[in-house]
Amino acid sequence: MIRVLLTRLGSLTAVMTSVSLIMYRFVDLTLGDPAYQILREQRQSPPSEREVNAFRAEHGFDEPFVVQYLLSDGSSESTDQTTDSRR
Repeated sequence: MIRVLLTRLGSLTAVMTSVSLIMYRFVDLTLGDPAYQILREQRQSPPSEREVNAFRAEHGFDEPFVVQYLLSDGSSESTDQTTDSRR
């Protein structure tokens, strides 16, 4: 009985982790470059490449996908996509 429970718990953990990774990547791909979008929203004009690169480095958007996923806290207080919910 314990073995079956542990097996199912392991399977559940694997499925939930996979779904979480897929959804995080899906949102990451559909929103485009968050650094560019946030800066454009703040300035109401297109930012320079230098500004975008500095913003990416400051907020961790220049890190690989897996690192961004592991550093994210998973919270999203709102659906406002101009806020940085990855840190």
